[in-house]
Amino acid sequence: MNKSNQKTATSKVVSDNLVETAGVSSISRTADFSKASKPTGKGGSGSVAETRVLTLVDGYKDHMSKVCRQESLVISYLEALGGSACIGELNDLAAEVKEGEYKWAYASGTKYEQDPQEILKTYLGRLTGNKVWSKDLVEKLTLMS
Repeated sequence: MNKSNQKTATSKVVSDNLVETAGVSSISRTADFSKASKPTGKGGSGSVAETRVLTLVDGYKDHMSKVCRQESLVISYLEALGGSACIGELNDLAAEVKEGEYKWAYASGTKYEQDPQEILKTYLGRLTGNKVWSKDLVEKLTLMS
């Protein structure tokens, strides 16, 4: 990906539950994690543009028990940003959250080696209802568009 043609987002931690973002979406706003779901799971390929906007869809919470930790963190970040954000904002927010349950890390606290953009190469198809969830859950579930 040619980063020179892309906008970048910036973020700063305001308090334990608040992170301000500005940049990729040309919108400045505050992520409020007090409104986000708790991350679940233990952690766990083509290109996904950091300018792509993801939006949570009605009823997504009905399927939260099926998502892995990285997916649930992406969903939590989207919730904290009001339900919609570009992937670049998710990357920046993940980099800014250094402590607590919303840290971009395994439940053990060890930081993930990949950012949200990288893991979405694997998971975006099933989160958007374009792929079956797993060999055991062959239905398609849509959590975001």
